[in-house]
Amino acid sequence: MSRISLLDRRSNRQVVQARGVLLSLALAITLDLISFGSSFDTVRPDLALLVVLYWSTRNRSPVNIGTAWFVGLLHDIATLTPLGLNAGLYCLTAWVGIGLRKRLEAMPIPGELLLVLLILLGGSMLSWGVGLLLDGSPSPQTHLIGPLLGTLCWPLVLLLMRSLSTRRRRVGRYD
Repeated sequence: MSRISLLDRRSNRQVVQARGVLLSLALAITLDLISFGSSFDTVRPDLALLVVLYWSTRNRSPVNIGTAWFVGLLHDIATLTPLGLNAGLYCLTAWVGIGLRKRLEAMPIPGELLLVLLILLGGSMLSWGVGLLLDGSPSPQTHLIGPLLGTLCWPLVLLLMRSLSTRRRRVGRYD
């Protein structure tokens, strides 16, 4: 009987964790789609990418490369960007995040910020290069400011996601 209740608790924890991940990804995509004016929209950090990066760097997270691809594809469809651009970028970011999982968890926040900046800059330069090939007019300055703002937003993302994670653990513990 106790083995069955242990399995029920484990499955309940996984459901609660999946709900938290889905809620955070849906909120990030929604905030990415809201327009805050043309001047801010050109340099805005990609919040969905930051949330995918956060969840891909956490142990026992349901976010993997397939989840990142799906979120990126949704972002491509919603923002009318070339199909697969964000999906590929999100997959690459999740792959790097999974590979650097242990290093990111062990680093102090300044080192983590530097690593996040490098990851975001690499993705932004990839996106800039594809935009240059497609229409030849993207400005490199806007592709440099977005990752800088994303890096500045990283501590806020950490704070919000960790509070969601601790709330999730408390709910899973008492159920």
